Amino acid sequence: MKKYKVLIKRCEKYDAEKINEIIRDGMKEFNLEPAGKIFIKPNVVFADYDEKIFPGNAYTNKEFLKGLLLALKMRPVVEKISIGENCGIGIPNRLFYHWSGYYKLIKDLKADEFSPLDPELCEEGDFPPKLEIYSLEEDRFGEKFVGGEVHSYVRLSKKILNADFKIAVPKLKKHSSVGFTCCVKLNIGVVDDAERSIRHDYAIDEKICDLHQASPYNFYAVDAIDAGIGIETSPDVRNLGVIIMGTNGVAIDMAAATLYGIDWRETYLKSAVERGLGPKSLNEIEIAGDYEGMAGINELKEKLKPYDEKFYRWHESEENLKRLNSLISYHYGPTQTFPEIWCKAGCVMGFEISCSFLERYDAEAFKNAPLAIIIGKHEEIDCGGKVALLLGKCTEVKCLKNAKKVVKIKRCFTTVLDMLPYLIWYGGFKNPMLRPRFLAGVIRAVVETVLKKIMTGRYLQEIYYFLKYKA
Repeated sequence: MKKYKVLIKRCEKYDAEKINEIIRDGMKEFNLEPAGKIFIKPNVVFADYDEKIFPGNAYTNKEFLKGLLLALKMRPVVEKISIGENCGIGIPNRLFYHWSGYYKLIKDLKADEFSPLDPELCEEGDFPPKLEIYSLEEDRFGEKFVGGEVHSYVRLSKKILNADFKIAVPKLKKHSSVGFTCCVKLNIGVVDDAERSIRHDYAIDEKICDLHQASPYNFYAVDAIDAGIGIETSPDVRNLGVIIMGTNGVAIDMAAATLYGIDWRETYLKSAVERGLGPKSLNEIEIAGDYEGMAGINELKEKLKPYDEKFYRWHESEENLKRLNSLISYHYGPTQTFPEIWCKAGCVMGFEISCSFLERYDAEAFKNAPLAIIIGKHEEIDCGGKVALLLGKCTEVKCLKNAKKVVKIKRCFTTVLDMLPYLIWYGGFKNPMLRPRFLAGVIRAVVETVLKKIMTGRYLQEIYYFLKYKA
């Protein structure tokens, strides 16, 4: 029976030199020789300049990324390293690169460790590789055939398609919609926002597997030093103190699910296994390193406990609204005429993420927010004099009573940026996006992104594909 190795190495804190050493040893363990053009995919969902309000736990730590880059430095066979991501919140990724410290990190590395050396002091091939960081939504793209359940083709950045070796550096986190996020789900961030929204609903598990097939990685190094709990976009953390490495994302994710006390068969991994993308069970995984076998997994599992309110924060909207003594009423129903089909990762996810941001910024306002949030199909709802906010194209109520006002957002799915202004306006919340420094950052990121997409010809490509498929 084939064994899929998952290597778990102890690393208690974010020390770039230590991480560098561990990742180099991990590559040797798997007999990997990165060469040519290297593409690195981190996890940068959200970052903010004010970490007292929004702690920097939603992205792969910059010291972790630095450790990986140092591990690749001075390898004569590595020509170029490209770091790319698309956050998917609707705000240009440039903003979050800035506040996560990525831009400064790359600038400092290019001025120091990755700076050109004196040719007279070096042997042939001894120069450090070129290093760049870019936003995936700004790059020219090409089509990749997938033949999946949701995506037949996907549009991927040219730098992904032309890469000789690909490395994933996900952040291990709890996830409100799919249980947890690690290696396999990372590729939600390789497509642009338009393709990201396709079937980002009850078919999310199949979509995740399609995108994993579209761009698998040669090596995975998981930032599990501080592992996220609660919701993925603004999580709290518990110190797990490890780096998890391997060459099969499904195998790593099976181990990661077990760490969170999740049965992997109840997640997107069930579909991944059915497609033959990894091991069929935990018995086919060899857990090695500083924590060996299932005994090692169970030892680490204790570090993520307790499974308390903070652990599951914003995984169930109704429970969290009760926790906050909120005036908001929440009505969640099936998406279609079939009662078994419920949307778990579209409008529901957008609402939970929005509430998690609002709680960190203005928690007291929940007590007086006169809103009735409605998702899915319902026979009858009494709004009790509140503003009825209907989220999503499929949301319908046959008999809506006592609504002060009815507002429907006809989007599928309704994103955070779609619904947040309505929640703020009708719910009386303070707007975190109107902080002067945040707003200035958004405006600058939008302008820079537009200019970059003009320069790369991305807009021309999008127009061409629109006309092609419309015809």
